Order: sequence, then C-alpha cells, then structure tokens
Amino acid sequence: MLAAELSYGQQKLLEFARCLATNAHWLVLDEPVSGVSPHIVDALLNILRLLSKEGRAIILIEHNIRAVAELADMLVVLNGGRVVAKGPTREVLARGEVVEAYLG
Repeated sequence: MLAAELSYGQQKLLEFARCLATNAHWLVLDEPVSGVSPHIVDALLNILRLLSKEGRAIILIEHNIRAVAELADMLVVLNGGRVVAKGPTREVLARGEVVEAYLG
C-alpha cells in the first residue's frame, strides 16, 4: 500500500517509524498524537515512554494535555507566542494562567 493511501493516523505512525529508523538521540515531534484514534495515542505514548527511558531526548510540541502530562518532565506553555509558564510539568499544569489559556 502506498503511504498516500493510508489513513491520517496510519500516515502519522509511518512518519514516526521513519524517525525511529534513524536511531536519533534527539526527537523533535510536532503534535504526534493530534488527529489519531485513542488506541493509537496510547501506543505512541508507550513508545515515547520507552524511548525516554532509553535516554533519548524528546522535544514535544503538543496540545493534548493528557499526553503532555504523561510524558513531559519540563514544560513551557506558550499562548499567542508568549511564554505563559515554564518549569516542572505538574507545577506548570496547576497554574491558573495555564488553566485559563488552555481550558478557558
């Protein structure tokens, strides 16, 4: 099957596999779980956890707060191009301005 014939979620998994095939020590991922089924989200999060435990550095740009909360050690929150908060993930996600920016 050609990549163009795959579903959006399958195409994302293919791109993810291509990244892993390089055996890079750093991964920069932009919205890796956006637009994919919950089952695929869980699979991707499990893979990212394993990669992190192996010592790979992961820079994640993501709006899925559950994914961020599960994966990130440190967090920088931007709103309108401005840094709203940064620091340890739990602390940042508990801040009022972060809740306001993302949950309204």
